[in-house]
Amino acid sequence: MKGLFRDFRQRRENRRLRGVTASDARVFSLIELVVVLSLLGLITADSIPVLGGLMPGRGPEELEAAYGFLMEAEKRSRRGASEVEVILSVEAGRYLLKERASGSPMVVEEGTLNLLGLRAAGGDGRFRAVFNPVGLGVGDTLQAGANRLIVDGMDGSVRIEG
Repeated sequence: MKGLFRDFRQRRENRRLRGVTASDARVFSLIELVVVLSLLGLITADSIPVLGGLMPGRGPEELEAAYGFLMEAEKRSRRGASEVEVILSVEAGRYLLKERASGSPMVVEEGTLNLLGLRAAGGDGRFRAVFNPVGLGVGDTLQAGANRLIVDGMDGSVRIEG
């Protein structure tokens, strides 16, 4: 501790000998500090939702819920001998279930589903899957961190990878 004060006194003495006063030293003004802190706040507020989706513990429960929902839609397709279309709006947390027996599709069910932490691979924030009675299905991909929910176009299966 004694050496710290000695160093401080030595630096002050060196400044005095060079003619540098405290008012000449570079100091940040209050406005500069406010601007820097507000920019850091904006960057943080913008990056937290993005980082939340990349965290490993984030979204597996929601992915399992979406998986269960898609499996029910596949079963409904086979039971009803009709084509079933599922549309999940990830950002809004809403789903739409359409059924097409013959002719135009009819909305059978709609509601909310907890999809926080999931990301639709399509880029528009929506996940779409279609199942037919023969057992084939096509669909997009949902992601939660490193895990992905996939509707396989070859055999119509729904699975989670990762």
